[in-house]
Amino acid sequence: MLILFLIKCYEAQELDFGMYYDKFLAYQVKAIDIVK
Repeated sequence: MLILFLIKCYEAQELDFGMYYDKFLAYQVKAIDIVK
């Protein structure tokens, strides 16, 4: 699922990468919270 997210970010190159990276970090934190 994270790989699909990264591909989505990669395909949206016209958008600011930093914004997507922040979303990715937030997504990781949510995933970690769900695992806990």
